[in-house]
Amino acid sequence: MEHGYKVLTEPSGQVDKVIQLYETMLTRHTTMVVGNTGGGKSVIINTLARSQTKMGVATKLYVVNPKAQTVSELYGELDPETRDWTDGLLSHTFRELTKPLPKDKEEARYIVFDGDVDAVWVENMNSGTYFFEGVGDCLLRRIE
Repeated sequence: MEHGYKVLTEPSGQVDKVIQLYETMLTRHTTMVVGNTGGGKSVIINTLARSQTKMGVATKLYVVNPKAQTVSELYGELDPETRDWTDGLLSHTFRELTKPLPKDKEEARYIVFDGDVDAVWVENMNSGTYFFEGVGDCLLRRIE
């Protein structure tokens, strides 16, 4: 046992899923982990983060429930009269996560959208993904 988790030494389906997620994230800006409630999605994502950290790449997950706030609160909004931009939770988080790290520090940072999906949420997320596409490997979407 390590930190309350059993350390697996034999092949398992979940270990395979962690490896698949890692390999997928090497070639994608956005990754979706889909499955039933209680199916192990959070375990796989958290295991990957802990594994990367243990192997020398500090990994931080920023978990957001995209339905816990309005679209404007999530993405931000432009005031039509003054043309002033107000950051939302996501745009603020992206600004923070894209700040340069010290030269001697390596860190992986992922935003995890954790929540149920409906058609409106998917459309809003697609729009947001295009908006933030140039940011790099810092977006991980988790969809139930």
